[in-house]
Amino acid sequence: MLARRTTGLRDAVRDGMSGMLIDSDSPVAWADAMLGLLGAPGELARLGRGGVEWAASHSWPAAAALLDGLYRRLLAR
Repeated sequence: MLARRTTGLRDAVRDGMSGMLIDSDSPVAWADAMLGLLGAPGELARLGRGGVEWAASHSWPAAAALLDGLYRRLLAR
């Protein structure tokens, strides 16, 4: 994923792990980033896997499991 480095996107995209954050609004900078990834299929695949992992860890089932664990710890007190 390519995203502009802004407040919300910095939280959702881990730069270099699940995507790339771009500091510029320049179309040339965005095109360069896209072409760089298209020329590096291994890197593109690695970032894609990182994005899938991030999405899975922030899914509703993952959130429910965290909340369930919290409730169980609180009830055990």
